[in-house]
Amino acid sequence: MKQNNGFTLIELLIVLSILSILLLLSTPLNISSLEKQQEKQFLKTLESDILYIQAMASSTLNNFYIIRFREDSYELIQGIEKDAEIRRFPPGWKFIRKPFNEISFSANGTIKKAGSISISAKNDVYIAVFMLGKGRFYIAKQ
Repeated sequence: MKQNNGFTLIELLIVLSILSILLLLSTPLNISSLEKQQEKQFLKTLESDILYIQAMASSTLNNFYIIRFREDSYELIQGIEKDAEIRRFPPGWKFIRKPFNEISFSANGTIKKAGSISISAKNDVYIAVFMLGKGRFYIAKQ
């Protein structure tokens, strides 16, 4: 008698269909985790830029270092004659216009005007709060 040790075509099709369904279900999970990582990375970049402007304002004689917020981006302005470096918000993000749309520091590293700014992400709203004192700010999810 002849023995067949292989799989039939039906068995292979069933296994391949189960694998394809699992792959299709995992793709939306990867996209949402990618967006969360993009949010974290952008907030870290914003925090680093704020600390950079603060360090430059307190360590150089040129006291003209500003972060100016626009609706879909923010600018790092260094000096009067230099071009501004523009950082775009991720798609779907925007700056919520408030009276406090500019960040600048004095020569000793303290913020010139205390206040808060709001940035609207796709699903969340983040608030950056700037308190009086050297290096006192935080970014929190509202």
